[in-house]
Amino acid sequence: MPLPPELRDGIRNYRAATPWYAQWPLFVIAIPLWIIALAIALGLAIADTIAMLCTSGQMPSWLLWLC
Repeated sequence: MPLPPELRDGIRNYRAATPWYAQWPLFVIAIPLWIIALAIALGLAIADTIAMLCTSGQMPSWLLWLC
């Protein structure tokens, strides 16, 4: 069932009058989730690299404390 024209126009006018920074779902939900996901991915990549270097015996002596 389509929206009545009054409601459809009201939604369109609200969106047109809403500034970009008031689009709260983008900033409150999406961007923090991307930041968290990227931080986890970076942490796993660093941990995997350290583990690979420790087990292969190629870790520089000044980083052996990480093993």
